[in-house]
Amino acid sequence: MRSKRRQRGMSGWVILYILVTLGAAGLIGLRLLPVYMDSFKIDKGLKAVIEDASATSQNKRAILESLIKRLDIDSVDAVTYRNYKQVVKVTKKGNKVTIVATYRAEAPLFANLVLVANFKKEVSN
Repeated sequence: MRSKRRQRGMSGWVILYILVTLGAAGLIGLRLLPVYMDSFKIDKGLKAVIEDASATSQNKRAILESLIKRLDIDSVDAVTYRNYKQVVKVTKKGNKVTIVATYRAEAPLFANLVLVANFKKEVSN
């Protein structure tokens, strides 16, 4: 019979399991970091456009151009000149302007696995 004094600490397998789990979580976090950085930049751009004093007097096209320019300066990959017509919708009723950005961002994990995040951002004045 084994004594209880020899049964101390974690086994090598438990330590290996913990390290693999933390490594996988770290990898997923690192791969999703650029996706969420783009998300924060889009939030900032939407708020800046809506808070602009001339947003209520501009037409939809000018509001869209202002937003796309801001996002281009911030190097946002999710909303670009190529896809803004499908991603961003501007509605204007009187002095109330609403901008809705609905997009999907993908981040490669490894091999043929991809992490997908769907976002819907809405701001109005």
